[in-house]
Order: sequence, then C-alpha cells, then structure tokens
Amino acid sequence: MCLTSDDRGRSFSLLAPVAQNPHPKGQGFDEHSFLRLASGDIVSFHRATWDIQDAVWLSRSRDDGKSWQLERLNGVIGHPTKAVRLADGRILMVYGYRHFPRAGVRARLLNADCRDIAAAPEIILRDDAVPADHPPDQGINTDFGYPDAVELQPGVALVVYYFPDSVAGCRIEANRLEL
Repeated sequence: MCLTSDDRGRSFSLLAPVAQNPHPKGQGFDEHSFLRLASGDIVSFHRATWDIQDAVWLSRSRDDGKSWQLERLNGVIGHPTKAVRLADGRILMVYGYRHFPRAGVRARLLNADCRDIAAAPEIILRDDAVPADHPPDQGINTDFGYPDAVELQPGVALVVYYFPDSVAGCRIEANRLEL
C-alpha cells in the first residue's frame, strides 16, 4: 500500500495499492524497496511470497504513487532487494540469492530508468552461504542476505548483509564493490 501524509507523518491516508497478487491465494508481496528515479517515477522492488521461482517483481508509478503498474522480472531471481541511486545516475540493486548450490548475495547495475533489468549482468558478491559439502537433497537455511548498500564515493559502494555462521548462527559481513 502507498500511504501519504500531509502533516509530517502524524497521520496517513491510503493513496493506492502498490502491488496486488494476480493469483489471489491469501498471500501477497513483501520486502519492498522503494526508490524515486531521476525521471520522477517511483519504483518498488518486491518479493512475491507465492512465486515458487523466486522472481523479483517491480511496481512503477508515473504519477507520484496514485497508480502502479506491476511486472515480473523474469530472469531476476532472489530476495530481498535493495535499490540505491548512484552519483552517476545508475541504480545499484543488491539482493539475496537463496538457491542451492551457489546461495549468497548478488547485485546488478541498472540503467537510470530501471528498464531492461534482466539484461543487466548479475554480479556475484558471495556464493558460499551453503557449505560445498552440503548434500543437495537436504534443505538449506535461507535466513541470510537482507542486503543494504551505500555509495562511499563515486564508483565505489559498500554492500552490507548478514550471512550464515556455523557457531553464532549469523554474522554481519560486507563487500566493497568497485562499480
């Protein structure tokens, strides 16, 4: 849901639904990452809890959130996502990849208008969330990722996430990413 406030957040009113399940099963979309683009469009990357292929979904508003168009980003797999605008106008999208055997954290550099996202090359930041000797017929712990990113200086980003740890359960880690 897209909410708006005219009183600096003391109260809110509903503007419009951001994403609605095209196949209602009582499940929906979550883990949203909103970003206003230089064009003025607002985009929201999100996870569809019912999408067994784990595709990233995107909603776009061209009218300040009054209406939204939903699309499935075929070929872009993972969640949750975080999108950050870089100084050069491109968008850095980081996300968890929770699939055996190369589970970890990934990224894509998108054009400024967030179009042709599936064509953007995937950058593998980590692919070792599951031990190499893990039997493929056993499930994996998918509670990792939740990345965030910040541009440290033009062309250099820091991507932070939590990652599995056999002793502590999880730990906070980061990658410095040259863009």
